Amino acid sequence: MIRAIVFDTSEIVIKEEAVRARSILCKKFNIDEEKFKNFVLRNLQYSYRGMSSRIFFGKLIKELKVNADVEELIAGWELARKKTSRVNRFIKNLVQKLRKKYFVASISDTTRLNDRVRKKLGVYKLFDLNLISYEEKSTKSEEKFYRIMIDKLKKRRINKEEIIYIDDSESCIKIAKKAGMNTILYKDDRQLNKKLKKLT
Repeated sequence: MIRAIVFDTSEIVIKEEAVRARSILCKKFNIDEEKFKNFVLRNLQYSYRGMSSRIFFGKLIKELKVNADVEELIAGWELARKKTSRVNRFIKNLVQKLRKKYFVASISDTTRLNDRVRKKLGVYKLFDLNLISYEEKSTKSEEKFYRIMIDKLKKRRINKEEIIYIDDSESCIKIAKKAGMNTILYKDDRQLNKKLKKLT
């Protein structure tokens, strides 16, 4: 019997156009977009695990010789994120319905700064429990992260066999399955709704 449903937030619950956000910031501060992209790829995992926004943007200024201070970049990025992020209304309504019958939680790989925008959009208020990478110093690429969720649900007398985990990443689905959870690979809203009806 299924008793808990866990959603990955990125690109399912919240649609975040990271490429467009980067473009907005680069145009505002005259940053080379390709160099910024490469910088992000090298440093994002550290931000997911708790690197502060000040350290992240401080490194960016030094490495790419950006003519701006840290506070300006932080404010610029937050504004760009607000412009390019929106809550998926279908999933929001689905989660509200599911909470009437199931314990519904979320898992997130995110940075402290991006998380500010998510909180302002009310993403985490939708769920009974939220597991966030920078708070746990772990990410969705590690089995440890899913085991933390399993342990938190076990304290609520929910076993791993009673959990469905939803993600749009095949690699993350494999890790969650290895940890012992039931899984659904998200493709689109309609497909997810059909899969959930079969499993719940």
